[in-house]
Amino acid sequence: MSRARGTLAGATVLAAATVALDLLAHPHGDTWWHHTPGFDLVFGFVGCAVIVVVSKALGKAALQRPERAAADSDDATDPEDLTT
Repeated sequence: MSRARGTLAGATVLAAATVALDLLAHPHGDTWWHHTPGFDLVFGFVGCAVIVVVSKALGKAALQRPERAAADSDDATDPEDLTT
């Protein structure tokens, strides 16, 4: 079994155990999501996935420069100048 597959299997077992323990615990909240088994698990996973997707999109849009931006800048050196 590869390392990635083992990690996925471990995460699946851990998620199933969390939901199983959530079924055994008495909910102490007053709202519907406190009474839904596994809601916190799903909510946390979706929240993390949204953070990753938004940060990747923000990084692509605002932080990364095109490859030719370095060649267009004033402080870039021409490789042909270094050969002399």
